[in-house]
Amino acid sequence: MSKNYNLKKIISKFLVAASLVLFLFSLIFILIAYNVSSMRAAMNANNKGGFENIEKLKQLYPDYFTLASLEIRFPAAALPIAAGGTFESYLNKTYHGKDTADWGYRYTIISALGEHFKITDETYLNSFYDMNSRFVEEIVTSYDRPFTTNDSNAQFITHPADGKVYEQCWLACVINNSMILKIAYRALDKKDYALALKSDIAYLRFSLAAGVLGDPCLSNIINYDLYTNYNLAKQIYLNEDFYLSGEAPLNKFKNALLKRVEFIKTRPDFATAFKNTTAMLAGKTSGLKWKDKATLYTLNLWYGDPDVAFIETAKLIHSKKGAPYSEFEKILVEARLKYPLKKSFTNELAYTGDDLLSFFKFLKFAVNTHPLAPNAYIPDQELAHFINIDTKFRLVTLGGFARHFYAVNKRWPDLEKDAGFIKEAGPAAIDAYCGRPFIITQSANGDTITIKSAARDWYDHVSKKTDFIELSVTKPKAEM
Repeated sequence: MSKNYNLKKIISKFLVAASLVLFLFSLIFILIAYNVSSMRAAMNANNKGGFENIEKLKQLYPDYFTLASLEIRFPAAALPIAAGGTFESYLNKTYHGKDTADWGYRYTIISALGEHFKITDETYLNSFYDMNSRFVEEIVTSYDRPFTTNDSNAQFITHPADGKVYEQCWLACVINNSMILKIAYRALDKKDYALALKSDIAYLRFSLAAGVLGDPCLSNIINYDLYTNYNLAKQIYLNEDFYLSGEAPLNKFKNALLKRVEFIKTRPDFATAFKNTTAMLAGKTSGLKWKDKATLYTLNLWYGDPDVAFIETAKLIHSKKGAPYSEFEKILVEARLKYPLKKSFTNELAYTGDDLLSFFKFLKFAVNTHPLAPNAYIPDQELAHFINIDTKFRLVTLGGFARHFYAVNKRWPDLEKDAGFIKEAGPAAIDAYCGRPFIITQSANGDTITIKSAARDWYDHVSKKTDFIELSVTKPKAEM
């Protein structure tokens, strides 16, 4: 009887002690969780520091604010869309007020201009483009200006002190650049070939303007607008024969291609952008309160610095600055193997069960996972986009040069022998993925060439494979 009593007493004391330990752990855990949340907010706020005022920004980046200053106007007439159609249903469901002051509504309407089953009424379209002739004026007058460049040592700028003004500028630039794209396609439809060429260059100019706003970093060098430009450029430089039908259009065509080469040269490079992004990490912790600094220091002592993978990889990439993209790709693959992806701390906590076993499983996970860094951030997807965008831009530009060469010489260029052609095409003739000239092969009848890169395109879920990036170019039909 005495032994049973002592055993129960021991078990009782153990359970009390265990409950106390779990209670204390819960308090500590809640305190750390609260501090981590507070620290995240403080670090995010620090990323918006170091502002310049709006007037200083306008001096540094005139193209950006020129585009932002353009205002799209809409005819007073009702939208000529089919009643009861899919597009009208979408507008009624998404934009009840149909207010042109609504950025989303404006973007939707601009995107629908000239599109089948959307806005095709020519009277409305003529009125719309006449009202917005200021865009055409800017496209024409900006054509001969050099592209905006940036010193990689410039102060990093994200948002100026008057952040609301910057936000409005950013939204205006997104919508206004889509307007330039629409003008380019309409120019082709109306056979205004000179305006189409100048619109292509204006689209490049203004899409680049946002990318050089402050230090080149990973968040602004991936120019996704160039995916859209790719289709426009193919229509202008690879499909339209008017530009190759005489001396005057040939000269204008070549001049636009040379501007595209200039654009390639002014684009920020990936290695510098990667390095600059690491400098931003240092600013995250400046100005943190003592409790946030203490929490971060404690977490880093236990788990290690969550930014080590990123900083270490950035140094390796920057040491290879100027190397082919394949070298960068190799470094990132090796970094991913060294720093594999980990499960998300937040998700694991959210989906932890209420039972004791689930709690202990999460406890084991929490001991080994930094709450601020659930994944080792390696920018492999950013590099993949950068390579894809850059390669396709070069291919279309080189294809345009090849068609121009054929129109003048009645043959395709040889990248090993035609030194003058290589000099004019410049970086457009070089496959930046491998650092060598692109490979050009001719069809059996000589009417078509295929320009091929060593870089692979995106994975095709239909064919279940990924092919090399390549472009087919057909000889011009027009005779000089």
